[in-house]
Amino acid sequence: VEHYASSYHFIPGDDGRMIVDRIQSMWLHYGKSPEQLDRYSGGRLAGDPEYNAFYRHTRIQFYITTDCFRAWLLFTDRNIFDQLKFRERLRTDPAFRQKVEEAIERLTVEDSPHGAVSRTPVFFYEIDCERKNINFSTPAREIVDFIRTDRGGVYAGFVREYKPDDLRISEENIVAEMRENLDALYPLYDLMAWRGL
Repeated sequence: VEHYASSYHFIPGDDGRMIVDRIQSMWLHYGKSPEQLDRYSGGRLAGDPEYNAFYRHTRIQFYITTDCFRAWLLFTDRNIFDQLKFRERLRTDPAFRQKVEEAIERLTVEDSPHGAVSRTPVFFYEIDCERKNINFSTPAREIVDFIRTDRGGVYAGFVREYKPDDLRISEENIVAEMRENLDALYPLYDLMAWRGL
């Protein structure tokens, strides 16, 4: 119960009032296990009981609102340590930066019999509400330079977004579509999630 991904009921704060007055979104996330959260909580703060909370760590998340559905590899506004280490390694480690750029380039390839390169953005990188499209004509180094402009304290990450009536997320197609997104995002997750190496 400590590591639930979503909830069907309202959650009270310390003062007894509900944290929100209505449910506006729902999500299912994949990330570090409870054991990994304890082990890789480099952002641990003295006396902070939430140092290992899932929202302080990188995760792949399927996010649903009435307006959109997102496959999202994200840093939250409270994910300090993973995000700091990721930007630091992009700045100081050329081999690491090369791996990130190669993983970004793979996001432009649609899953098709011919491995076709998409001419429209499949994913974008978002910092707060600012977006940088990822497609074959945008060099991966430009995406990395955009990522490095983030200073934390906001939501940021790789996103693939769908409208509610998109046939790719119909009942018949959604499982295969989300597997494709997991396959595309996991190599980047592996680079973004700090594991104390």
